[in-house]
Amino acid sequence: SSFYQLLNTSQRYKIDSIGSYNTMSILSLIDISYLNTHPLVSSLLQEAKILDSSVKVTKLEGLPDFTLGYNNQSLIGFQDVNGSNLFYGGNKRFHSINVNVAIPLTYSSTKAKQKSLEYKKQSIEAEVLNTKLILSTQIDNTLKQYNKDLLQYEYYKTNAVPNSEEIVNAANLGYQTGDVNYIEY
Repeated sequence: SSFYQLLNTSQRYKIDSIGSYNTMSILSLIDISYLNTHPLVSSLLQEAKILDSSVKVTKLEGLPDFTLGYNNQSLIGFQDVNGSNLFYGGNKRFHSINVNVAIPLTYSSTKAKQKSLEYKKQSIEAEVLNTKLILSTQIDNTLKQYNKDLLQYEYYKTNAVPNSEEIVNAANLGYQTGDVNYIEY
């Protein structure tokens, strides 16, 4: 009745015990290359990529910044030049060049942050290898357990069940012929 409660049904099922059962081979179902696309491994690899990009950005933050600017403009109208008003038309152009160099003052902290990110990335790469090893070991253990269970099934199928049938038949025959009493039977 707990079986039917679990299924949440009142319909009765009959399980046929007649027939032969073939064991399923799971070797074709297991693909070790799947470890590289396992969600846990994939997320760790993605995290390593992000850290690699962060290391590159941190390296760029520590470099000097150079900017070069060029300005070209015209001032049309009267302009005061050394105390006299001069008229400038559209043909008079004024040019200027601007060069800036920014040198970061916190280079040592940037370098330390970069090393920290590199160590984190190495840690995650080691964790990826460890995760792959753990998953591979779990697969190997599962396959070994499956093979052990398969051998046990084959033993029961070929030896234990025929032996138990012979024992039951011998007991029935002994009881029917009177060689065995009811209590021994």
